[in-house]
Amino acid sequence: MQKRKLHLIGNAHLDPAWLWTWREGYAEVKATFRSALDRMNEFPEFCFTCAGAAYYSWVGESDPGMLEEIRERVKEGRWVIAGGWWIQPDCNAPCGESFARHSLYGQRLFLEMFGVTAKTGYNVDSFGHNAMLPQILKLSGMDSYVFMRPGDMEKDLPSLFWWESDDGSRVMAHRLPFSYSLWYEGYEGDPDDPEFRSKPMIERKLIGTKRLSEKLETDLMAFYGVGNHGGGPTIENLKLLNRLKSDPKWSDLLVFSSPDLYFKEQDGLGIPVVHSDLLHHAMGCYSANSEIKALNRRAEHRVLAGEKFAAMAYAMLGLDYPFDVIKKAWTYIMFNQFHDIMGGCCIKEASRDAIESFGASLSISAEVSNLALQKIAWAIDTMGGSQASVDKEKGWMLWELEDKGAPLIVFNPLSWPVSASIQAGLDVSGVTNEKGEPIPIQKVRGQKTNFSDKWDTLFIGDIPAMGYRVYWINSSAKAAELLIKSKAEAQGLVLENQFIRLELDELTGHIKSLKDKKTGLEFIKGHGAVPVSIDESDCDTWAHGKARFSGETQ
Repeated sequence: MQKRKLHLIGNAHLDPAWLWTWREGYAEVKATFRSALDRMNEFPEFCFTCAGAAYYSWVGESDPGMLEEIRERVKEGRWVIAGGWWIQPDCNAPCGESFARHSLYGQRLFLEMFGVTAKTGYNVDSFGHNAMLPQILKLSGMDSYVFMRPGDMEKDLPSLFWWESDDGSRVMAHRLPFSYSLWYEGYEGDPDDPEFRSKPMIERKLIGTKRLSEKLETDLMAFYGVGNHGGGPTIENLKLLNRLKSDPKWSDLLVFSSPDLYFKEQDGLGIPVVHSDLLHHAMGCYSANSEIKALNRRAEHRVLAGEKFAAMAYAMLGLDYPFDVIKKAWTYIMFNQFHDIMGGCCIKEASRDAIESFGASLSISAEVSNLALQKIAWAIDTMGGSQASVDKEKGWMLWELEDKGAPLIVFNPLSWPVSASIQAGLDVSGVTNEKGEPIPIQKVRGQKTNFSDKWDTLFIGDIPAMGYRVYWINSSAKAAELLIKSKAEAQGLVLENQFIRLELDELTGHIKSLKDKKTGLEFIKGHGAVPVSIDESDCDTWAHGKARFSGETQ
């Protein structure tokens, strides 16, 4: 039988925020990197792997001397750059563009600092991995991927496989056995003898990994080093590994290695293909702390819109593109996508920090968009060649052009046309499009309360993709008649039109019946739209080991 190698991966899993805030994480990164450099001086065979561009950014800004030491070790090949992303994020909640920015800013930082980019994707503690990551990894210069979750009990996966996304992109993926640190305890099949239980944890883990490697007939990675709060490989870890390597039973099996070297030595022949997402672990992370998740999506949308508008203003009008400002907004977002922050399983103080930095990102992105849109809007010829001037004779809120009114420019940063409701922040009598055609309007309650001036105007606008449209709002023009094709009627607790009939329950207000009048199909009968309260007290924040929440009450 072919002997299998165990690739010893010295690492330090660093949670920049979890049961502590990012300030403590900042200090822990520096302490851990200092320890790794010291161990390299003491143990010439030791290799160290650490992912997370944000950590190197912190060290670069606070300790340039340490960064120079790391550069020398990277040149030697003993300090291994992995991951290629800004942080180890939650790999389900962020949008696709966020993953692209993790790669953009992460790989760019590694290239600028060390002259190399990461070849291996590295998310060993994330709670699942979306199905399109192979495409993003491949396009970002990474052709392999190491992860740990989902575990054996959560998804049936090979230890080593080709992971394929819908577009056909493939990366070689390896699921870590047991853990990303020293931890190894209580696995089925552990030798039941006093000597095994008395051995150091790292040796027990190696015994278990060796047995698994023989069973699977494949090489495996064996991660070692104190993790979560940093630390990395200890002096005792390295002394023990050196003793084992001098033992004939282990000498041909153990190799100080890196994820890059592990994947390089796998020929890829006969490796199965997995074409799916890598879920499911810790479903509680996708329901806990909804505020963080909502802020993340708002910040993503706003900074993406800012990028587009800034690019348009640069291309059309020569406005300087704010590279550094946009990068700052993205770094706040990417950091907060760290799996314990985005997953809602960090302490309250760390969540407060995330809320503050999301606010900074939103503010920065708003400033970027405003400058670009103001520049573009003022360059649009809304006068149509007219020599007339605008004034406020008709009202203190509007600069109106004779009988035409005031121009309202509506922008669409999306790559598809949008038909959406537009709320003008004042009460006007009419709205027309660029052809002068009147548009139906509706008077709605505004945000302001200023005597009788507390109303806004709502209308439906059709805006082209990645473009704009000019509407004219007028304080004296007549509004278009709103033609209603399907009239709704209400009688008692029943609301219906020619298509549907809705009936509400008299006592609860719940939907009693919802019927399609054309087909006669009753979609809801009895109780609909009933608020649900879920008892989550029987699990931890992550909902480890739960397939569903039970104990729902109405």
